[in-house]
Amino acid sequence: SLALMKRIPQALKRRAMEDAQAIRDGVSLSLPRTPSVHEILQRYTSYVTADSAAILGLEHLFNIAATRVLLYRPERLQYAGMRSDASMQEMQRIEASRLYGVEHLVRLCIWITQNMTKFKEDLDPATAGSIAAVV
Repeated sequence: SLALMKRIPQALKRRAMEDAQAIRDGVSLSLPRTPSVHEILQRYTSYVTADSAAILGLEHLFNIAATRVLLYRPERLQYAGMRSDASMQEMQRIEASRLYGVEHLVRLCIWITQNMTKFKEDLDPATAGSIAAVV
């Protein structure tokens, strides 16, 4: 929604645009990012009273959305290559939220704000409210 989009600071929106341009220019980020999305969300829960289920849900959504809508093509190829190079045990630990960082978390927040109305009807009001409060 427009109200949620206004809550994302202009500097983060600008960072997302710069990030997209860098990827188009062939610059790839080194992985894993520090701090990772997982670490950022864990720190967030320690500083802010937040619904831990909403934070876990946000991380789960990130892991699903990363390869489907958040990663640019070169990044998807990089992620697929990392997963194919890993042993079976390592593959279980290579979740997108443990590899990617703030650049990708910003993409998720923007994606959620742009798509919230599409899936808001499918969510119960409490869940939708929790997601909106976190984002």
